Amino acid sequence: MGKRYLVLGAGISGLAAARALLHQSQEVLVLEAAPTVGGLTRSIVVSGFTFDYTGHLLHLSRSASPSGVPFADLKDEEWQKVSRNTVALVGDQLVPAPVQYNLVDVPEPLRSRFIDSYEARLSGPISSFKDYLVQGFGEALSEEFLIPQNEKTMVTRLERLSDKAIKRFFPQPVEEKVRDGMQPGAEKPEEYNSQFWYPKTGGIEKLVHGLERGVPVRIMTEVAQVDWRHNKVIAKNGEEFAYDELISCIPLNQLCRMTEGLEEYVPWLTHSQTVILNLGVRGSVPEELEGVHWIYVPDRKHPFYRVGVYSNFSKGMVPEGYHSFYVEMGVPGDDHPHLYAMQQNAVRNMHALGWLQTRDVVCSVLTTIPCAYVHHTLEREVVMEALLPRLKEMRITPIGRYGTWDYTSMEDSIYGGIEAAEALL
Repeated sequence: MGKRYLVLGAGISGLAAARALLHQSQEVLVLEAAPTVGGLTRSIVVSGFTFDYTGHLLHLSRSASPSGVPFADLKDEEWQKVSRNTVALVGDQLVPAPVQYNLVDVPEPLRSRFIDSYEARLSGPISSFKDYLVQGFGEALSEEFLIPQNEKTMVTRLERLSDKAIKRFFPQPVEEKVRDGMQPGAEKPEEYNSQFWYPKTGGIEKLVHGLERGVPVRIMTEVAQVDWRHNKVIAKNGEEFAYDELISCIPLNQLCRMTEGLEEYVPWLTHSQTVILNLGVRGSVPEELEGVHWIYVPDRKHPFYRVGVYSNFSKGMVPEGYHSFYVEMGVPGDDHPHLYAMQQNAVRNMHALGWLQTRDVVCSVLTTIPCAYVHHTLEREVVMEALLPRLKEMRITPIGRYGTWDYTSMEDSIYGGIEAAEALL
C-alpha cells in the first residue's frame, strides 16, 4: 500500500507538489482554507476590469517559456514576454529603476550628493541589510531611497534584517554597473527580472488553471491543529484527515502555532502585511506613466511603497478606453488596518501626484495579504537551523515562499514543490 500525502494550502507550490505526486500515482489530498485555489496567484473580474490579488509576474530562469513550466499546461500563445520598464519617484521626479544603476538620471543636487557619497563609502563588517546598502551604494542614496523604500515595503527597520535576505532579488553593488549608470547613454544592465511573462487576458491566475487540473482539493477547510504524534490534521470544523506525509505551504508561523512543540518559534517568525488597492480608471494613463509597469515610492509622506499599472502589462486587463492600477501599502504584521481610511488616503495621494483624477475612478477593489514579506532577521538562520530538523522528525515538509519562510519567485515555488514531492518519493 502506498503512502497517503496531505498538502496544506492550494497555492502554486502546493498544487505543483500534488501534481507531481499524482503523476507517480500517489494518494493525495489538498486542504485549502479559501473558497478558491491559487493562494496569492488569483485574479478577479469586476466591471470588466481584471485585477490580480497583487502584482505577480512570471519570471523564468529554469523554463524557456511558460509552456515549459512543469504541470502548468500553459500555452505560449496565450502569454506575452514583456521587457520591464520601472521607475522610482526620487526628488519629485520619476527616475529609471534601479536608481543605483541610473544615477545619471537623478535630478540635481541629489545626483551629485549620491555620487559623492558613493565615492566616499567606507567598508567594514556587514551585519545587517542596512550595512550592506550603505557600504555598497553610499550613505546618501541609501538614506534618500534604498532604506526608506525597503522599510516601507517590509515594514521593519533594516538593522533587523540580514544581508543574506537579498539573494538575487536585489540589484547588487557591482562597481562597474554603478559607474556605468553615472554616464549618459550607458547600456542598461540585465537583471533577474529584466523581462517577465504575463497572460494576454485573464490575469496571472491563468498560471493556476493547469496546476489544479485533476488535483483533489477540499476548499473552505481551514486547519486548526496538526497532531503529528497521530499523523492527522484537525480542521476548524472538526473534520480529521489522516496522512503518512504532510506537506505544508501555509505560512510557517501559522504552522508552528497549530503544532504541539513548535509554538516557541512563532515570536521569531515576523512579517509584514500588504494592503492592495486595485483601481479601474476612465481614460488613458497619464503621459508620464505610459509604458511604465510599476513605480517605487520611497518618500514616507506617501502611504504606498509601489504603484503598478496593470493595463501596461496587458491591454486585455481593462475595457477599451480605461486603464488600471494596483497600489501597495505596507502594514505591520500584527496590525488591524483601517481599510477604508487607507483607500481614501491612497487615492488622495495618487491625485496629488497627478497620476489620476479622483472623478475618473470607476471601480475599486481592496485586498489584503496578511502575511506578505517575511523578515529575514538576523535570528532567522538560527531559528531555521533548529526548526527544520524538528519538522523532518514530525514528517512535515515545508514548501513555497511562506512554508519555507523565504523570498522566492513563482517559478521557484513551483519547482520547489515538485522537488520536495519527488524527494519524499
